[in-house]
Amino acid sequence: MAATSSATAWAARNGCASTFTTTTVSDGECDYYEGCPADGQVAVCVLHGMGHCWAGGAADGGIFSCPAFASATQLQWAFYKMYAW
Repeated sequence: MAATSSATAWAARNGCASTFTTTTVSDGECDYYEGCPADGQVAVCVLHGMGHCWAGGAADGGIFSCPAFASATQLQWAFYKMYAW
């Protein structure tokens, strides 16, 4: 996946390298920038074919949930646990 320009800008601002490691998730991938300082990690995830909804949301038929995709909540929590403290 080509990282988004906003993620690339944040990575540069935070002092990360311009390279990244790509991790595959259900129906998409996440790019984690390399060489970031401990308090400046940058990542961006793209899920292919998903409309405007919450990835991995409840399968209750809600209009704003996409249960078939990787859980945005779990991806964010894993990121925060790894890099926030």
